[in-house]
Amino acid sequence: MRETGAGSPALFPLCDVDDNRQVRVTREPTLRILRYLVVGAVAFAIDLGCLLALVDRMPLLAANTLAFVLANAVNFWLGHVWVFGRTLRGPRLGRQYAAVLAISIVGLAINDALVWMGVVVAGAGIVASKVVATVAAMFWNYAARAKWVYREDAA
Repeated sequence: MRETGAGSPALFPLCDVDDNRQVRVTREPTLRILRYLVVGAVAFAIDLGCLLALVDRMPLLAANTLAFVLANAVNFWLGHVWVFGRTLRGPRLGRQYAAVLAISIVGLAINDALVWMGVVVAGAGIVASKVVATVAAMFWNYAARAKWVYREDAA
């Protein structure tokens, strides 16, 4: 573990600890992207797990959409606080969530389309289709959030 701040070890390689032993979010774009990938992996596990649990109980797109929405809520919370360093309080939280939700709806459309094309059109497995769809949606979601919701001048 590396030492940061007042000599306290970092809790996780992508965290910095300040002199008050508080985890500090970096504005460094490379670390931010790495954190987003960690958050994305957590959200993907929730997304895929929910999809696999639901797909035999409801239509494919309904199961995929519900799984995506649940994972997206976790992704918003972790991304908002840990990746982009924002608080869950304040007058702008509602606007930020609405903007992330709008971006996520586009991501959901990308995700649904690619899962459907993979499974129904190409005959690929559901897991492989979900992985491809998630990666494509992740690039869209990160780029759009960084550009429109969490710009440095909007902090």
